[in-house]
Amino acid sequence: MSTIANNIIERLLPLADMSIPIGLFPWFGEGFIYVDSRICVYASREHWAVVIQEIIVNPHVPGTDSVANIFYVWDSKHNIGLKESEIVQIASDDYNNELFSGFHLNKDAKTIKIRDSIVPIPQSLEVYKRKNIELLDDGQILEYHLMRALTPEHRETFFFKDDEILKKLDLDIPKLLQLEEWRHPIVYEDTTFEYPTGCEVFKLIAKVIESLDPSLYQPTERPNTHWSNWTESDCNL
Repeated sequence: MSTIANNIIERLLPLADMSIPIGLFPWFGEGFIYVDSRICVYASREHWAVVIQEIIVNPHVPGTDSVANIFYVWDSKHNIGLKESEIVQIASDDYNNELFSGFHLNKDAKTIKIRDSIVPIPQSLEVYKRKNIELLDDGQILEYHLMRALTPEHRETFFFKDDEILKKLDLDIPKLLQLEEWRHPIVYEDTTFEYPTGCEVFKLIAKVIESLDPSLYQPTERPNTHWSNWTESDCNL
């Protein structure tokens, strides 16, 4: 196996640690409203890449430009983490009805276009109640209420596909692992409670890359990546 793969534990974990103070590590629920996330791990004998996608809503931007995919990368080609933010293309699928009026969902909107997918809009307040999404006192639905209500059923529409990711990375290597939930370290802008070097998920990812064996990913810790665990920014509206 190549030197790159053998040194993965010495490379990935410190690289992720060093990314925290310079804002290149995901601080779920800090500054933006957290919706969802995913980890993809790609590796060969020559190269590797760990990608975290974080779906967020910017509470200060009204309407369809408020939803973004923040894309974090640690790979064998760079000595520093990478970060890219891209607006998730969403729009009303009905030319007669705007999707949002300011920050509020238009009650007449029936469907939403997310990237290339048409998705029905849940207007029933029971849907939000069932998912423990607390609406405004008057029942108005904000952008982040809607985005959270679309998960998990339509979460796939928010994320980049493998071919898009590999194109961004300029790599052609197989995907070994995809995580929809995990135990994410507790990190805030002004305080780091946990570093990736001490977190099970990153240690296991390093072992998977080192061995090229995804079966070694056997977590024991309870996942915390559901949005209900990261609602700090909800209180700042």
